[in-house]
Amino acid sequence: ANKPEALKSVSWLTTLRAIWKLGVPFFSDPQARFKAWGLLVVNVSLILIEVALIFLVSVDQKYFTNALAQRNEEKFWGTVCHLLLLIMLLPAAAFLKQLASGTFALEWRRHLTHKLLYINDDQSYYRLKMDDPSIDNPDQRIADDVYHFTATAVFLIKSFIHDVCTVAASSWAIFRMSNQLGLFLVGVSLLHTMVTLKGFAAPLMRLHRLALGLEADLRFILIRLREHAESIAFFRG
Repeated sequence: ANKPEALKSVSWLTTLRAIWKLGVPFFSDPQARFKAWGLLVVNVSLILIEVALIFLVSVDQKYFTNALAQRNEEKFWGTVCHLLLLIMLLPAAAFLKQLASGTFALEWRRHLTHKLLYINDDQSYYRLKMDDPSIDNPDQRIADDVYHFTATAVFLIKSFIHDVCTVAASSWAIFRMSNQLGLFLVGVSLLHTMVTLKGFAAPLMRLHRLALGLEADLRFILIRLREHAESIAFFRG
């Protein structure tokens, strides 16, 4: 197993190049691109619908408070009915979004696993085994990496689109109240983001890589332990 000090720092540019190289074929392969773009459009649409519903709920909460303060019964019950409708639609939108994102990740994983393990002419997993015998089960490691890559990529895509839409809607509301307040909050958010990325993201990525390697080593040891259980028991190992 690799020791923590053996892990090298990887630049953001190298990481983005690797992500691009792994991610683009799913969207450019003639046999998969229609499904890939279709699932992406469905996911984006459901995210926009969910953000719009959440924004409408926040607007209705303001109207609800105003109706209570003004003791306007007609406006109060109208807002309550609208809120109930939105609250019933939100779980359905969230469920459909999770279903679509799960399908997206599964199809992406299926395509990438098939490409790397079955139709890759250079047989990377075999060459890894021959070039570096210390790497155990390279095919299983590749399959695990594909799973983590696709799950993380879909999560990041969802989070990015959701957060951008939420920030845009919130910024529009804040800037309508005060330009100075809006600029101040934007500055604080940018500073917080830069500190988080610089101070925490890189160390956490290195630790995550180390944890994945140790988990793969543990699985390999457990498999060998089961295969040689009789010999180990005989020698009281």
